[in-house]
Amino acid sequence: MEKTKHILRDIGLAALVILIAYIAIVYLILPLYTRHWQSISVPHVTGISQRAAEKVLQDKNLEPVKDIEKFDDRVPPGFIVFQNPEPDREVKKKRRIYLVISKGYRTIQMPDLIGIPIRDARFSLQENQLEIGQIEYTFHHLYPENVIIEQSIEPGSDIPVKSKVDLVLSLGSEPETIMVPSLTGNKLEEGLLKIKKAGLVAGHVNIRETTVFPDKTIINQSISSGQIVSRGDTLDITVSDNPTAGKEQAW
Repeated sequence: MEKTKHILRDIGLAALVILIAYIAIVYLILPLYTRHWQSISVPHVTGISQRAAEKVLQDKNLEPVKDIEKFDDRVPPGFIVFQNPEPDREVKKKRRIYLVISKGYRTIQMPDLIGIPIRDARFSLQENQLEIGQIEYTFHHLYPENVIIEQSIEPGSDIPVKSKVDLVLSLGSEPETIMVPSLTGNKLEEGLLKIKKAGLVAGHVNIRETTVFPDKTIINQSISSGQIVSRGDTLDITVSDNPTAGKEQAW
């Protein structure tokens, strides 16, 4: 009987030793080995500048590493597009955090548009992801009508995609005598362009309130259409001011 008690006591002591050893391994030795208490939550650095991101990571005892640069239309140049590991992940101290840096908009070489028709220029700009800005017109003795004679961005320049390019188009050779165009019924902007294309000068724009014509429509001109005048003569126009603009109108 006494012997049985000794055996049970020894078994109990062995079990206690095993339990203490297990607790020590799980809660002391294993965390010491993995440095569990030194884990750091990765901060969110995407969308901020590279310099700011590096400072944030270094302050957290992490090591920022520049990975690659890539074009990104949404993120300004020099700002962080992506980070690895991602934000909020638990990592050890001194862990490397790889950063992808934005190069901003993709750039292309500005095409040479001088001497080509506006229709072909539109296609070329669209193909290069560029946009037409303002268009002006002037007479030119070498280039026919609607051919580009000037562009606001030098050909061959590296520019971001989606840039706007202003153009100057030729009106052809400047005539000595001109037949006055018919402007009645044209919108104001269309009429002014016709006057310029004809080699005339737009003079005074008179405003007349009326409900008969649509708003901002030319209803009279100081020189009748079809008359022959000299280049540079002045042509006054009268434009409608319709108070019912936006409602159904009679012509």
